[in-house]
Parts: sequence; C-alpha cells; structure tokens
Amino acid sequence: MKTLNLFSVFMIVSIISFGQSVDPSVIATAGNYSENGSIAVSYTIGQTVTATLTNGGILTQGFQQDSYIIVEIPEQSSQEFSVNIYPIPTTNEITVEFNSDFQGNAKIAIIDELGRTLSEKDVNTSVNKISLNGLSESYYFLKVSYLGNFKTYKIQKINQ
Repeated sequence: MKTLNLFSVFMIVSIISFGQSVDPSVIATAGNYSENGSIAVSYTIGQTVTATLTNGGILTQGFQQDSYIIVEIPEQSSQEFSVNIYPIPTTNEITVEFNSDFQGNAKIAIIDELGRTLSEKDVNTSVNKISLNGLSESYYFLKVSYLGNFKTYKIQKINQ
C-alpha cells in the first residue's frame, strides 16, 4: 500500500510539473561572421556536426543556423493565351493545344521535380504532340512560354 501511495504521488507530481525545453546552443572555442555583397559566411568552431543541404544553394552545419526567408516569385501569366493539355496521366505523349488566337513562336519545356529542363521544343502550330518516351514514370512540369509570358502545368507519366 505504501508503494502504491508513493507511486501515485510521483505520478501526480510528474503530471503537474512543468517540462523543460531544450534550445539548440553551443559553447564554442571560436567563430566569425563575414559579408561581401550578396554572400555571407558565418562559422563556429568547436561544435558537433549536423547538416542541412538543399539544392537551392543553402548549406548549413551544426547548431548555428541562419534564418532565411523564402520569397515566392509570382508566375507571369496573362489572358493573352490559353492552353489545353491532354491526356493526363499519359503513357507516351501529351498533346498541347493553343487557343484559336495562336500566332506561332512558342516554346514548350519538360521539367523534372528537381527543376532540371529535360527537353525543350519550339512550336509554331496550334496543336503539338510532345513525346515523353525515354522518361521514367513520374510527375513532370510542362512549361509553356508564349508572347513573353509562361504557364506551368503538372503532368504525370505512367507505364502500362
């Protein structure tokens, strides 16, 4: 009975007590910050290693993490052109059909999920077949540029 009471007291105290929060901190032997134009370098010597690496040119290591702001760039689209894309999902090719006001001289690009341009094609007709042969089953982006504006569409290639 005594053990049960003692256990109950410890449980109640642990439920009521406030928890601790651990913020990343480091006691370092040295460090510095340097800035030149659009590039800034900040480092700390004497800390454990943790890493963050992104494809957009950001590399951070350790507990010293810089704050950065992601700025969204609005897509430049206009009412001057419209496009129909079909079929989605597709197996081998996709059809890109411009509206009736199409005057030619457009560009169609296929971009993968990492932002790499896989193919690019100049088109001058209102109905265009774009081949997806040689591409693996995945999601891709179709970027249509016309009259200085562009629109981006998400497409899916499937294998049957």
